[in-house]
Amino acid sequence: MTKNLQLLQQLASFDETKRQELIVNYIKEKVVKVLGLDESQHLNLQKPLNEMGLNSLSNIDLKNRIDTELDINLPIEILLAGSNIHQLVNVLLEQLTSKSIATNNAIDLEAEVILEHVIYPEYSYDSFITEPTAIFFTGATGFLGAFLLQELLQQTQANIYCLVRATDNDSAQIKVQKNLKSYGIWQSAFHSRIIPVLGDLSKFQLGLSTEYFLHIASQIDVIYHSAAWLNYVYPYEALKPSNVLGTQEIFRLASFGKVKPVHHISTVAVFESSFYLGKTVSESDPLAHSSGMKLSYSQSKWVAEKLATIARSRGIPVSIYRPPFISGHSETGAWYTDDVICRMIKGCIQMGSMASITDILDLSPVDYVSKSIVYLSRQREALGQSFHEGIKRFGDLPLF
Repeated sequence: MTKNLQLLQQLASFDETKRQELIVNYIKEKVVKVLGLDESQHLNLQKPLNEMGLNSLSNIDLKNRIDTELDINLPIEILLAGSNIHQLVNVLLEQLTSKSIATNNAIDLEAEVILEHVIYPEYSYDSFITEPTAIFFTGATGFLGAFLLQELLQQTQANIYCLVRATDNDSAQIKVQKNLKSYGIWQSAFHSRIIPVLGDLSKFQLGLSTEYFLHIASQIDVIYHSAAWLNYVYPYEALKPSNVLGTQEIFRLASFGKVKPVHHISTVAVFESSFYLGKTVSESDPLAHSSGMKLSYSQSKWVAEKLATIARSRGIPVSIYRPPFISGHSETGAWYTDDVICRMIKGCIQMGSMASITDILDLSPVDYVSKSIVYLSRQREALGQSFHEGIKRFGDLPLF
């Protein structure tokens, strides 16, 4: 038993300053051990733990060490939300003095549904553009995003402005090209029509200067918003900047100057609430229930879609698409191999056995999903509607 641990067990006998000092030393000691650092190495109390090198596994290791030694239940959300040692110390102080702390389950999702009042179109939406000349696109370095981008490049003649996190245009082009190559869908003819936009979905105005943000807003005819941070472990607070606030910035872009339609890629996971269990939900049903939602990803997408409905009410044409789990290409089998379903299938093959699973999981091939979205997005009658898996048909194409 360490000296710090012995003292922590006598915490009540010390004043607040001494308690703070003890916990700081204790946390620093645990972080050093988990990361295998030199004990003499200086640790910045304000630096986020994930920037020190802690990942999902080492965060769990750190949590287990603290929980076991101090007989507490440190919420894993605290560690995964980009907190630093100073913030962790404050949480432990509350835990060790029996104060309640807010957890991910306590989030009031309804209260999170706030679309800034300034995001309101100056003008009314004019007319549906059948052949856009410029498209703004997010998610070009993702799985579905790669196939959506391919489909847009093949079905339109538009230049496509792709939001990419990169230091320069060349590296941004390489990231997009490398992603499409990984799925076997890159064509050299695409290069001239892909225009990198160096930005960050989680930042105000997408990380762009006001001048460039307004320039992009004046150039583009339509927006396809496919980007999202898909993570089943991280808490809502960690996913909010990209999935919720990023969606808000997309609507900000859509509202400046001429009004741009937004094609928002959501997910059937927005119906994760226990309210929908065993119920049939039509595409026209409002998204009204969030009780019982446990996955932070689902929560963040629920809030994002609620923002989309507010944007609709303010005059921005927003179409919503809710794919189920997306599987590999129906012909080539190209798949994001780090996807949880793909990993599970590969693991079962490698082990030569599988668990007894009775749940039914809907999977849609990525090419079917991408073709469906692009097809629907180019139909005047479909503008401003919501679509999810079902037997309803629109034109000659069954919805995904």
